Parts: sequence; C-alpha cells; structure tokens
Amino acid sequence: MKKISIKLIVLIVAFISLTIFEIIVNDDKVDTEVMTVYIANEEIPSGTQIQDYMIDEVSIPKHLASEFILTGDVNGFATTNLQPGEFIYIHQISDKSPIDLLENERMITISCTIVEGNGWLFKINEIVDVVMIYKDGNVLIENAKVCRLFSETIDETQPEYISLIVDIESSYLYYENVSKSQVYICKKH
Repeated sequence: MKKISIKLIVLIVAFISLTIFEIIVNDDKVDTEVMTVYIANEEIPSGTQIQDYMIDEVSIPKHLASEFILTGDVNGFATTNLQPGEFIYIHQISDKSPIDLLENERMITISCTIVEGNGWLFKINEIVDVVMIYKDGNVLIENAKVCRLFSETIDETQPEYISLIVDIESSYLYYENVSKSQVYICKKH
C-alpha cells in the first residue's frame, strides 16, 4: 500500500511539474501580430490609376513589415512601375494624377460600351483613332493617346470610360460632334 501511495504521489508531482513547465514555456511565446498590406497582382505601369482588381491583400507578421509599406486604402496613381507580387510602398502611390498636358493638348473622356469599343482591350499610353459617324458624314480624330481607363460600376475589369489626350483642334471637333454621332475607338497597329 505504501508503494502505491508513493507512486501516486510521484505521478501527481510529475503531472503538476509538467503543467507548470508548460505554462512557463508558453508564457515566453509572444503571439505574432499580423498586419494587412497590399501587393500588385499584375504589372501596373507608372501613371496608372490603381483599381481594386490590380491588387491583393496579404497578411504578414508585423515585426517584418517596413513602416513604408502601404497599409491603408490604395487610392491613387502608381508613381513607379509595379510588378506582380511586389509590395506596394507609400512612395509608390500618389493622389495627384500624373497626366501632364502640354499647352496644345486637351483630355477628352469617351463613354465606351461593348458596341462602341472594347475598352478592356486598351492599355495606358496606347495610340488610338476615334471615329465619329453620323448621318451627314464622319469625323476622324487620329493618334489620340489613352491616358486613363475607369468605371463607375463595381466591375472595374471592363472600363466604361476612356480618357484620351488629343490636340486642341481635335477636342473641339469631338465636342462639336459627340451629341450627334456614334463614337468608335480603333486601336492602331
């Protein structure tokens, strides 16, 4: 009986010791805090307005993050070229549009439906022609430069509007004829 009591006491002491040891070891471990940051999920050229579909949220340990990694809302324009998988840093986003117009240039914005042009096929800085057809004839605006693609709907992968840089004469021509024309945008090859 005495042997059983000693064994029982030894087992209880061992159990209590292991429990205390585990509490001490686990107290030393610090829960890793994570933070949400953003990475590009496709190539984003400098000057492009960042859209939600172009970026992904990822969580990383807070102690590994730089204070310069963007953690807030990603609204604005890319100031540098971003590659897929690249973290987005604060200095790579600007609220100011990078579109600088020369003295003889104007920006026009065209509503783009599937019938009038395939906006999602165009890229920033691409050169296009604008064809305006109406019952009395047609108007051609050549060598317009795509400077912005955007949408007011949730589906930003299919832009509703395309902004183009044109010369002054072409901007007047566009606004004189837009209300009476069907507008088409043609990609240059």
